[in-house]
Amino acid sequence: MEALTKQEREIVSARMRTIACECQTDDRRAWRFKHEADRFEKCGEESLLLECQADQQRFATAIKCRSRICDDCGRAYFGSIVERFQEVVKVMMVNKRKGYYCGLLTLTVTTDRFAGRMPDRADIARLYRESTAFMRLFCGRYAGTFTKSGKVREDRKRWRGAGSISTIEVGQDNNNLHLHAVVYMPYTPLSIMRDAWKRITGDSYRVGLERARSVKNVTRYILKYITKPPETDSFDHLAQYAWMIKGTRRLRSSGMFYNHLVMPKKKKLRCCCPYCSGRLVPAGIALTAGLDQCVRRLWELLRQVETIGRNLLPPTYHASLGWVNWQLPAQV
Repeated sequence: MEALTKQEREIVSARMRTIACECQTDDRRAWRFKHEADRFEKCGEESLLLECQADQQRFATAIKCRSRICDDCGRAYFGSIVERFQEVVKVMMVNKRKGYYCGLLTLTVTTDRFAGRMPDRADIARLYRESTAFMRLFCGRYAGTFTKSGKVREDRKRWRGAGSISTIEVGQDNNNLHLHAVVYMPYTPLSIMRDAWKRITGDSYRVGLERARSVKNVTRYILKYITKPPETDSFDHLAQYAWMIKGTRRLRSSGMFYNHLVMPKKKKLRCCCPYCSGRLVPAGIALTAGLDQCVRRLWELLRQVETIGRNLLPPTYHASLGWVNWQLPAQV
């Protein structure tokens, strides 16, 4: 799906507000969804202005929506998690036990379950419950077995040491609902996995599995489903998709990789003037396209300060050259 224009964003955000107003069961979620619609409509168009109390220098930081249906924010999320994700995948592919392998798994539910309608939040919750049972059976820390009631439990006396990282894909135009996962597990015949999936779901048997070839291949396979909007030309479907996944996790991990995708705590950039380390105070909100030439992007300058370990030289004004933004100190 191509990037949305300003007019298309307005249409989608208007539909998102309508969906939030129609919600009668969860006022808090509806209120948060309205705010997401407002941010999505103006993503990147406005910037927060900050002013240094010491030297009156002004800086700007763009206001982003961070919505799951925004392609720009999706790419930003990809850049923040891809390095950590590749580290976990390398553990799967390098430290393999005898008989174990790293594979790309796809679990699909039948379209008869939806009776011609689009999947909703309850359908996603059901798929997560069914996939959790499937992963516990084949890709858990311990070996999983079926109970007499048909549920799956773990046998804590039989260590397996497998794991998985999964995400969902909603087919907006064809009523498809998939779960894609990268799994580290012992070899299991595909026929056994299909029979187990049919027993867990009661109506679905489609299980796809292929061996992972490289870290790059695995990264693209999983992260492409969480960093781009669904492939649809319907603005109404796009708004419904945003409402459907509101409050759900982008990635789910289980087994040996449970809680391994937690982002390591990084040293936070100190929000201060990059030229004199003075205190910054809010000075209002302005259109990003209409910012003056002397207003610099704050976080880009703070990253330069962190790199060189000292403050930058302030921009100076020349009668003939105008504003000259010296970013790095002069070499001594």
